Amino acid sequence: MKAVVVSMKFHKEQARLNAILKHKNCVIRYSRHAIDDEMPADQITHADVRHVLTKGHVTWFEIKKDEIVHVEGEDVDGRMIRIVVGLRDALITLMIITVMKLKT
Repeated sequence: MKAVVVSMKFHKEQARLNAILKHKNCVIRYSRHAIDDEMPADQITHADVRHVLTKGHVTWFEIKKDEIVHVEGEDVDGRMIRIVVGLRDALITLMIITVMKLKT
């Protein structure tokens, strides 16, 4: 297992992500781009996404149509991946916009 350098610059966003994930009615949705293009291309599974969402760390935050966070961490096979996620607190929903394997 590789050492992961974590910046805790995004405390509030990490807490929001964790709260949504822990909610009993949490829904994880995927964009067509993520599910049809990026996940198959990098052999990233739903289990990988869930693993990184729960064990990874928020590394970026921006506001576009939704509030967007980047979450990075190791997938179930130990590969580093990044997930770009739309946070929808009121709907208890995470929208997976895209995923990508990171170069190591």
